[in-house]
Amino acid sequence: MVFILLICALVLVFPLKFAANFSDGENTGLLACCIAAFTAPLVAFVIFKFISGGFNGFVLAYIGSLISCVAILRIPISSTVRFALVLLALQIGTFMALVSFGVSLFK
Repeated sequence: MVFILLICALVLVFPLKFAANFSDGENTGLLACCIAAFTAPLVAFVIFKFISGGFNGFVLAYIGSLISCVAILRIPISSTVRFALVLLALQIGTFMALVSFGVSLFK
């Protein structure tokens, strides 16, 4: 269980913290990043279910999760696109690195 929490923190919280610092966010503490990392999927889930799935639901859910992260971390509007791109690249890169090292949550 602790291993899964560490993996979730590595994949979700730390890239969020680095992207928020890179984008000049005002609220970039570890607690705020944890709150953003756990509320963003909830917002995305609600939006995805409200739109009834599909590609449009996926896109709107991703945008909703980004908006919740931007609101919680107080990212300036001018840095929102930079935040989204850096966050996406860091999360994909971290996930790919973990997969290449053979880490699996489904063992």
